[in-house]
Amino acid sequence: MTLARTNELTEFLRAGGLACRDLELLDASLCYSSHGLKAKTNKRMKLEFLGDSVWNFFIVDYLFHRFPEEDKGSWAKLKSYLVSKSFLSYLAVRINMVDLIVTQEGERMNLSARESILESVYESFVAAIYLSEGLVYFKNWQGSLLNQEMATIEERGRVFSEKTLLQEKLHQSKMTPCYFTERVAGPSHARSYTVSLYVEKNKVASAESSSIKKAEKKVAREALRTLDRFLKSNAG
Repeated sequence: MTLARTNELTEFLRAGGLACRDLELLDASLCYSSHGLKAKTNKRMKLEFLGDSVWNFFIVDYLFHRFPEEDKGSWAKLKSYLVSKSFLSYLAVRINMVDLIVTQEGERMNLSARESILESVYESFVAAIYLSEGLVYFKNWQGSLLNQEMATIEERGRVFSEKTLLQEKLHQSKMTPCYFTERVAGPSHARSYTVSLYVEKNKVASAESSSIKKAEKKVAREALRTLDRFLKSNAG
């Protein structure tokens, strides 16, 4: 590897606040296709194979711990997006690695080909970071990056429940929702549950339903409607 390439990769890591002690491995992970670098290209393909599995494991682990309230169906929907070609290619652009990718000289790429290349290289890049720095570092780094993406709730809004959306919005303000069952009424075959939602010891909303789970969902939905007003009054 040339000194210029070493400096280029070192600057990329520095600018992104990343660690990768094995620069040779990092370089190989970014070599998509080159007649003069066949050995590196083959190594990158093996890294891509590993990176695909590492990324899938990471996403499932992330969803399991970040969104414990959600069911498997909700996880599966978001997972399909987070492992998609479009999202992985977006992440490659997001971390400014596009100009580091080595391709054949004079190669012209249409949009579809470019997206496939970025997906493939991001997966090999994932493997390089994982092998060089270990699973704990990789999970912390990618978890932090993913948390920033989760701050935009448009995509999640079609997947997750009101409780999770509320939790995420409060999380941005360093607050935590607390659900409290205030009242249980009616005979055993027709119970009625009243649940209140508290944030920072303030009652935000209450709702009643035939089960605690349904009441919590209703009260979260109600809280989402008035959350902006509550946050503004709390900040004041």
